[in-house]
Amino acid sequence: MHPRSPTSLTRPLLHRGSALPGTGRRLLLPVGPAASGKSRLLARLTEAGLVDGVVSTDALRAAHGLDPAERDATYALTEQAISSSTGTVALDATNLVSSHRQRWYELASRCAIETVVLGRMPDVPLSTLLARDAARTRHVPADVIEEMHAAVPTLPQLLDEAARVEQAFEEAAAPLRVLVWDVRL
Repeated sequence: MHPRSPTSLTRPLLHRGSALPGTGRRLLLPVGPAASGKSRLLARLTEAGLVDGVVSTDALRAAHGLDPAERDATYALTEQAISSSTGTVALDATNLVSSHRQRWYELASRCAIETVVLGRMPDVPLSTLLARDAARTRHVPADVIEEMHAAVPTLPQLLDEAARVEQAFEEAAAPLRVLVWDVRL
């Protein structure tokens, strides 16, 4: 197991001359419920030149006329977009479910993406999430946001997952490094 410190990636990354940690191709997975600021964070990282591209599952579904329930088709389109990317690509999705993140780890390994950065979004009160969602054009049902809010993994859970994933991919042709970033906006 690789030792991890919860403070290892808590420094601000949104200043000139900074860079996302890791080398080579990177995949950034912000982890947070709907309306927690993931898209805003990725726009800021892109503007600062820290992210080369953003793959949005919402945008892919809209472009292909898919319903959110059509997960297999959405995953296929997302995998295609990520695998053809270069540099640092971010996946704009909730990334709340461990088994979904596992799929992205496996894709990263297959595509020789060397580093996956899990960006745990700041805790946002449920009332704020619901208010932000109400101001959007496309709404997420309140009960779904409530479920997402309850499902946000803790920082220690993500650190444990990162260590387990790194150990699991240690012997792979392309070992994978997984870093956890406690996002502070």
